[in-house]
Amino acid sequence: MLGIMQGRLSPPVKNKIQHFPIDHWKKEFLLCSKLGLETIEWIYDYGIDYENPLDSDSGIKEINRLCDKYDIKINIVMADYFMKRKLFSVSEKELNENINVLINLISQCIKCGITIVELPFVDNSALHTWEDCKELA
Repeated sequence: MLGIMQGRLSPPVKNKIQHFPIDHWKKEFLLCSKLGLETIEWIYDYGIDYENPLDSDSGIKEINRLCDKYDIKINIVMADYFMKRKLFSVSEKELNENINVLINLISQCIKCGITIVELPFVDNSALHTWEDCKELA
């Protein structure tokens, strides 16, 4: 399958190369279809997560409708949310909040048939030490 990361077919937001295209995400399904692409790697960002259709059942229905209409699959969600909200080296309270977000995201992905949630361990969330790795595990 040939696909594209979400946001690559939309105007950039704040000069980011990777972002959830709030105003254009629906249009990307049509563009993918016209280009002969079969998949979109979905982006789940921190700070605008509440605007991501993955966050609501009505949004999931719309995602599924567009996938069916344009014969596009979403197999992967890139959980960029966790570049800002880490799953290690944070307070217990913040860790529990972040784990709850991850559990909810996984539950929502299941409703869309998304089988992979990719956690980025780069930039702010990079694993720098063996202790970071052990804590994450």
